[in-house]
Amino acid sequence: MNDTATDVTAWRSAETADLISRFLHSTDFPVSGLAVVEIARDRCAPGRLVAVLQRLTPGKVFHNAYEVWFDTVDHVDRRTATTTGSAGALAKL
Repeated sequence: MNDTATDVTAWRSAETADLISRFLHSTDFPVSGLAVVEIARDRCAPGRLVAVLQRLTPGKVFHNAYEVWFDTVDHVDRRTATTTGSAGALAKL
């Protein structure tokens, strides 16, 4: 098993949800994926978050932080992330 891949997946599913909720505000939406990256950069988001956000689906419009987070999680990892409560940080938005 590749521990690095596991670490990255865990980071994306847990920490990413928390960071997205810190760097994106409800007034930022609706927003395109490109704009999400620019907002994160403008607000001095960590490079790891910006790197994950750069993988957002091109041309997609996001309506809330949960949609942004969900798009960052690989489809295989979504079951684990949603059942372990990683999205809980976004529920308060």
